[in-house]
Amino acid sequence: MDDTQDRYSEAPRCQPCDGRAMLSEATADRFVQVTEGRLVKFRCPDGADSPNDAVWHLFNPTAERGRSGRA
Repeated sequence: MDDTQDRYSEAPRCQPCDGRAMLSEATADRFVQVTEGRLVKFRCPDGADSPNDAVWHLFNPTAERGRSGRA
């Protein structure tokens, strides 16, 4: 994952996870910090097995209740 890609709208998408943005853990952490915890990160269940290549997604628990069984 490219940590320099800070634009959520330009991130590659994960089709098995409802088209969520595919982020590195560092990038996901930055979004969580900027939103003061309103967004929550979670590791992609369909991502690579290696921790170094892990794919992370963001979830808004207030707005997305019941949207996806993956989150």
